[in-house]
Amino acid sequence: MITGVCISKDEQSASLGIPFVSYTENYQPIITHDNGPARISYLTNRYNAAVKRAIEVHPETEHILVVDHYYLPFRDQLQQLLSDYTQLGDSILGASIWYWARRRIRPWIAYYDTLSVPEFQGKHWWKLRDLPRGLIPVTGVGACWIFPRRVWERTDGFTVPSPPQAGSSRCLNTYGYRILLDCNIRLWRTHQTNPAIPDDPMILRIVTTFKHARRKLRRLLGQ
Repeated sequence: MITGVCISKDEQSASLGIPFVSYTENYQPIITHDNGPARISYLTNRYNAAVKRAIEVHPETEHILVVDHYYLPFRDQLQQLLSDYTQLGDSILGASIWYWARRRIRPWIAYYDTLSVPEFQGKHWWKLRDLPRGLIPVTGVGACWIFPRRVWERTDGFTVPSPPQAGSSRCLNTYGYRILLDCNIRLWRTHQTNPAIPDDPMILRIVTTFKHARRKLRRLLGQ
């Protein structure tokens, strides 16, 4: 049985056809894009408490879906992730998470959680049809992912890895398990859910594009 777990400020609900635990205890205001040690420790403790609560309430749990509350509205995608996971053996599966960067005239798509999935660091795509598809082996997944309960138990809960992060496969001992990113499942973050995502007004995007082109031209000319 798969049990869903979410940590948040307010009670969350999920119509996914599986048991679901919304953990709201010990909430503290945090800066979304701050990856300092205090925030990482805080999130790690809450994730561990949430998973522990889920196992206490649903002791028959065999697998755990950790899903940040930002992604609960993507019900169809979450259902597909659950379906894909049930067809795999000895695997850890995460949904792919993207955002549109509107910093220059032509926006681009980048991967959101590159701390969990460093394979996508520094990469960008111009069109939706160019994004990766299928199940891709990666070194980590996070934010919306499914894993066996025994992986969490044998690690004695989430730990803080290096570089520091919370609630990802990098926080567990995943030896013996494939880690896969399901690029058929696309979740999205926006400027509204994280102000650090660029969504500049067009006039500023024009200026930024011009400055970028000028720097590029200077490099080509060796100046």
